This record gives sequence, C-alpha cells and structure tokens, in this order.
Amino acid sequence: MTMQTMLALILVVQMSLGMAATPVIGVVNAKSGFRLDDSSVKGNGTLFEGTVVETGRTGGAVQMAGGTNLRLAAESRGKIYRDRLVLEKGSGEVRNATKFGVEARSLRVLAEDSSAVGRIMVTDKNKIQVAALRGSFRVTN
Repeated sequence: MTMQTMLALILVVQMSLGMAATPVIGVVNAKSGFRLDDSSVKGNGTLFEGTVVETGRTGGAVQMAGGTNLRLAAESRGKIYRDRLVLEKGSGEVRNATKFGVEARSLRVLAEDSSAVGRIMVTDKNKIQVAALRGSFRVTN
C-alpha cells in the first residue's frame, strides 16, 4: 500500500468518525466550577443530548443551539435535552423558549410565546413553584 493510499484511508476514517459524533445542543458557562455528567468543569462546557448539569456555589448560564437561554441558580441540578430541561433540584429561569419546556416532578412548563420569561423552582418539600416574570406559561401534567 502506498503512502498516499494509507493517508487517504486514514482521512476517510477520521471524517467518518467525526460525522458520527453526537451533535452539540448548547453550552454552559459558570464563573465558579460546576459539574457535567459527574465531571468537574471550570468556565465553559459543551452540552450533548441528556447532559446532567449541576451548579455549585454560583449559578450557570446555558445557551441552547435553538436560541433558548437558561439560567440555573446555585445548587441546582438538571438534565438537558434539545427540547427540554428536566429540573431535578433548585431553580431555573427560561427565556426565548417557545419550543423548549421545563419538566419538574410530574409537571411540564411551556412558554406561550418567545418573549415570555419564567422561573421554575423545585422546593425542599418537592413542590413546584412557577413564576411568570414576563408573558405567560402553560403548566400541564
């Protein structure tokens, strides 16, 4: 096998592996450390489908590829998908989220329009609080 053939084969394999990679759905940024899928991260982290984000002493900002903005408060935990946040602990704020929902316990919270801003919180007693800061939200089970 010639050197050119070998290099071409390696290039094809590399490109095939790159194309099979899981698509990035967003990024998370926090001033202090946070956790992504049980790994400690400082600064920025890349989100893939089903990534678990856990904030520490400070909150974190999430920018989704579809344009939705999330803010997770300090000591919050959630699993992030392309179309939703499954909030397990703490609270989160959602903006620009007409096709993005927040699930907490057995409830699903959806913005009525893209200008809506809302905050969803899982309380210590496993209750859910939803506050519409601007616009309106629909809460379903």
